Amino acid sequence: MLSKSFVKNVQPTDRVCRYNDGRDLYLEVVPAGGKWWRQKYRFAGEEKRISLGVYPDVSLAKERERREEARGLVADQKNPMEIRRAQKALLIENSCNSFMEISREWHGLFSPKWVPGYRHCILRRLEMDVFPWIGPRPIRTITAQELLVVLRRIEAPGTKDSAPRTLQDCGRVFRFDVATGRADRGHPALPRDSCEPLWIARACVVPTPGIPRPNGVCPAGPDAAAKLTCPFGSRVPSLAARATRP
Repeated sequence: MLSKSFVKNVQPTDRVCRYNDGRDLYLEVVPAGGKWWRQKYRFAGEEKRISLGVYPDVSLAKERERREEARGLVADQKNPMEIRRAQKALLIENSCNSFMEISREWHGLFSPKWVPGYRHCILRRLEMDVFPWIGPRPIRTITAQELLVVLRRIEAPGTKDSAPRTLQDCGRVFRFDVATGRADRGHPALPRDSCEPLWIARACVVPTPGIPRPNGVCPAGPDAAAKLTCPFGSRVPSLAARATRP
């Protein structure tokens, strides 16, 4: 078996040298000076070799742990090399299918049909309120609880419509991911009252009921805003609902 001092001090020669550590693990020292940990094993009647890391990035103790893991896989009739390739492919797929990458792809595909202000507003909202928290995450692994935390972070007095708008944008990204065949589930299910509905949030900021807003939206009647902000379960006049919905 090799010792820590030997592994640290062994010098390269003019040819490749291999130093056995037992149980098919060995240290390979190349003329250029690199020290590679390698593992031999037999699978389906063939001898195979797998690299387990480079010294000193991976210590002798860590390499022995990896050796036992590899031997355990072989004992279970699993090929360590194929498992590593599958893990690498999954890592690449997840990095390409992060929430940020899918969001930018969705935005780039549909934004040419939008007016410039709306296009900029949506991307800015995602970049400021969502990407810093869940942007690098693989989109298929994001849970409802994580999305709810994002929404709670951006809720603040005077910006009642930010959370529902962000939830709406995220939902469109999740549905786009499903539509393009990269996921088999859509929007993480959130409770209905996880954030205030967008059309109620809009009604809360109406300055004076009955006076048209700059965008042409006008609540129906002097008490429309009060009716719209009543507890869930109360009846909302259909005309007021139509007037305040996006």
